[in-house]
Amino acid sequence: MPETPQPLSPAPLLSEPAHRNILHRLPLWYIIPFILLIIFLIPALIITILLYQPITKPSLSTKLPSSTPLLTSDPTTNWITYTNQENELQFKYPPDWIYSEKSEQRDVPYQLNTKKIYFKPSSDKSKDELGAFSIWLYEIPNELSLAEFIKTFICYPHPEVTRCVTVEKAIDFTAVHNIAAQKITYHPQISFSESTIFKKGGLIIEMVIDFELPYSQEATTEDKRNTFDLILSTFRFMDHPQDLTIRGVIRTSGLTDEEKKQLKLQYSQYQITDFKTGENEINGYFIESDQFSLDTYQGKCVQMDGAIQSGWEQIIADNFTFNNKYTYHRSVIVPGTINIFPDDKCQDVKPQTLQPESEELITVTGIIQHAKRPAPDINYDYLISLSTPVYNPGNASGDPNFPFYEIDISPTSYQIQKQINDNINKKTTITGNWVWGYAESRYLEVNEMKIP
Repeated sequence: MPETPQPLSPAPLLSEPAHRNILHRLPLWYIIPFILLIIFLIPALIITILLYQPITKPSLSTKLPSSTPLLTSDPTTNWITYTNQENELQFKYPPDWIYSEKSEQRDVPYQLNTKKIYFKPSSDKSKDELGAFSIWLYEIPNELSLAEFIKTFICYPHPEVTRCVTVEKAIDFTAVHNIAAQKITYHPQISFSESTIFKKGGLIIEMVIDFELPYSQEATTEDKRNTFDLILSTFRFMDHPQDLTIRGVIRTSGLTDEEKKQLKLQYSQYQITDFKTGENEINGYFIESDQFSLDTYQGKCVQMDGAIQSGWEQIIADNFTFNNKYTYHRSVIVPGTINIFPDDKCQDVKPQTLQPESEELITVTGIIQHAKRPAPDINYDYLISLSTPVYNPGNASGDPNFPFYEIDISPTSYQIQKQINDNINKKTTITGNWVWGYAESRYLEVNEMKIP
């Protein structure tokens, strides 16, 4: 008889972890506080750690960026100094350079003695005497100006190209040495070079850089230009004692060409005056020089260092007479330096005022300009140019209908004088009184100014 199958026993359930069994057995009010504790405790712990984490500060040795450039040594410290005693000049050149000198003479169109000093690296073994840097010294007639010399001898016409690409003011050199200098860039087909040129007395000095001649194998055009600029930065005229320092205002000299000839003066278009003096003392100095652009100083307060012109040392003892000609209580200065000062530093002499011919005030509008003195001691230093004429019935011509388009004007105070200087070549309205002046002329004493 077949056996009857026995029912299978159910498989035993897998046992759960002990802690889950425990939690299942815990009442609900035990579990809830535990869960809340976990929810609030963990974020609080994280926040605490972040708040109290130490802040890392930069070490004192950390190099921070600075806007102040580091001081560097002078690259020309170990350079060699070239001195030319004859022409009273000095400059430095690199220690591994050598130089040679050459003299020439030309007779057309002027007699011209020329001395050339060529500088080149000692590594340049070529027999060519020309140097990467050179200085040319031209002895010229005193009456030949720098502009005329450049036009005649430097930038003269060439059949194929313009010799000089540009001729412009050498601003930096002019500012440092207080001397009018020009920078010339030559056409590359003529000479791949540049120069700085200026005049001192009867001497033209031209310093030339030639980019085609060797410096060193690695030197670029910019390296050569930097070397040239360093040489120029060391240039100086040899120091000589200056026996006169004077502070005053630059005015026109008031000298005629005939008077300059009698006084044996070649330049002297301007004078320095308006400083305090006593009776029978020097009231001004004619400025005997063409080395400064004196028109840019006109009307300005300056301090001038220089030397008395030879032959004028005893002008007071000679009763202000030179070559039998009266000098207007003036002497002559050859300036070495000129420095501009604030206007209030030249208030030793109060502007001259006279009794007006009437109390009637005259108001006119026009352009304020510098004027040329009719004589050294007549202070007609300013005028106003009018678009609409005025009529002065008491004028020296005797014609009451004579139109005046220009009127000489004179300030009545330092303040008015400063206003005039500040408004040169500007349209201005002035008010003042008519005053009799030089050679039966009349001028306007200004006591009020307005800028339209």
